[in-house]
Amino acid sequence: MSKKLSKSIIVYGIGAGLSQSLIILLLPAYTSVLDEVSYGIFELIYALFLLFNLIGMSQIDSALGRYYFEAKTEKERDSFLFTGLVIVSFISIILGLLVFFCSSLFSNLLFKTEAYASAFKIIAFTVPIINCYNLFLIILRFNNKPWLFTGVSIIQVLVTGLLTLWFIFSLEFGINGILLANLIGFVIALSLVAFYYKRIFKSYFNNEIKLNYFKFSVPLFPAVIGSWVNNHSSKFLFLIYLSSAQLGLFTAALKVASLFKFGDYVFRMAWTPFYLEELKKQDHKKTFVKVYELALLVFGGVIILFHFIKEPLAKILFSKVAFYDAIPFISLLAFSFIITILVQIIGVGPIITKKNNI
Repeated sequence: MSKKLSKSIIVYGIGAGLSQSLIILLLPAYTSVLDEVSYGIFELIYALFLLFNLIGMSQIDSALGRYYFEAKTEKERDSFLFTGLVIVSFISIILGLLVFFCSSLFSNLLFKTEAYASAFKIIAFTVPIINCYNLFLIILRFNNKPWLFTGVSIIQVLVTGLLTLWFIFSLEFGINGILLANLIGFVIALSLVAFYYKRIFKSYFNNEIKLNYFKFSVPLFPAVIGSWVNNHSSKFLFLIYLSSAQLGLFTAALKVASLFKFGDYVFRMAWTPFYLEELKKQDHKKTFVKVYELALLVFGGVIILFHFIKEPLAKILFSKVAFYDAIPFISLLAFSFIITILVQIIGVGPIITKKNNI
């Protein structure tokens, strides 16, 4: 594995890893305030939140990554970003309005009560914010500004984490407190990166770029939704066939195993700009093979070690004994995330083909 890729993984791991692992870091607080039933409900709401994010983003982030490096001037690059922001903002705001006005419907369909309508309203405001923020993070990566990326991510984590603790313990907001803290954290983070790139807002919307974005993103969109279905549909099947408490246990085990999901996220942050740059080199195929072999060795060793420490780790993260029944499921779920990490490397082949066909 090249020194450049390793350095990127470490630097992005500080910021992106902390940001993505926030739910695990706060898991003791969640399991202290929420019982198995409430935690299961929270996970269902959060799964829908992730789906709304994907729909709002519509794979424009992938299209931005595909075309951004083709820009020859800073002005042209700004136009690529600004056009992406306009598209994502428009789709996300329309979706947010739909979720806001249908919040009672969502709550009734899922939980047979309107008690969680306010949670969906908070999500409606969060979707446009987090999607625009994520586009800016992509540009920070592509512009090789890992420390700025890390600094903003740490601020977002600290704000969200501290507000979450205040909202759920002092103000007793419950699930709404978790979601509201998440919204405020991303508003602050978006404000910081938008201020840094304030010149973007002097740019212009380009219809040709818009068409290229949709030509690239639309074919990818079904696969992304399919990935969400693969990762989260089981939670909704639990709601149909099993109890909310059993769903809570399953998702608690999934959260501990998600330590490896965050490894996947960090690797993805570093891998995308790395392989796009390596493609320009003559011997890039040999480099990709070496990266895969080393990743297989490292992650294989880590999952074996994790199997032996999962029980004491879970007992630290679970504040209530009732959640201990989730421990036997953790290793298998963690292994599935390791496979996902390796797929990022293997999948470079089809991605290269797609790029060359456009």
